[in-house]
Amino acid sequence: MDSTDQSVSLLLIGLGYWARDESHLPAVVRAFNSGYVQSLTCVDLEATSDAIVRTLDRSDSAYRQIPKAMVKLEWLPMLDDANKCLPPQYEVVLNDLVKKFNINAVIIATRVHQHYVRWAQKNNLHILVDKPFTTRGELTERPEMAVELSKDIKEYLQEFHGVIFHVRAEAGTWPNGTTQD
Repeated sequence: MDSTDQSVSLLLIGLGYWARDESHLPAVVRAFNSGYVQSLTCVDLEATSDAIVRTLDRSDSAYRQIPKAMVKLEWLPMLDDANKCLPPQYEVVLNDLVKKFNINAVIIATRVHQHYVRWAQKNNLHILVDKPFTTRGELTERPEMAVELSKDIKEYLQEFHGVIFHVRAEAGTWPNGTTQD
């Protein structure tokens, strides 16, 4: 692929363990090395910034494989899961990043996705949402909330015409130790 024709300026929202060490950041490094990604802007919460930076600076971090000039880190204040939309200050920061770095795609790897999905769609960005797609934080921690997640996803399907949702459920163990069939 000619990187000048189709390369992506990517925004990664959420730098938790899975996104940073196991899944998204390592995949972004491979895409960067192949010419698919031209720049990466990462956003997470101010409260986690010290721990994230220490982890990113480890010698075995995938992050260290991308030239520093190609990666930007931004920090946001804590967001209350109960909000139905992004606080205005978040939208200002994210909109500024999209304009400043010509961002055209976003990976949403946060505990709650709904705020960012709405924002990204409003900004005509390509969107990859971490699984499971969540609308409220407790949905990922309590199996009995699966019905609520189903209702929320149906609501989103009606709201977001033209968006492809791939919903997959697997049998396994929930974080609280209960099993799912």
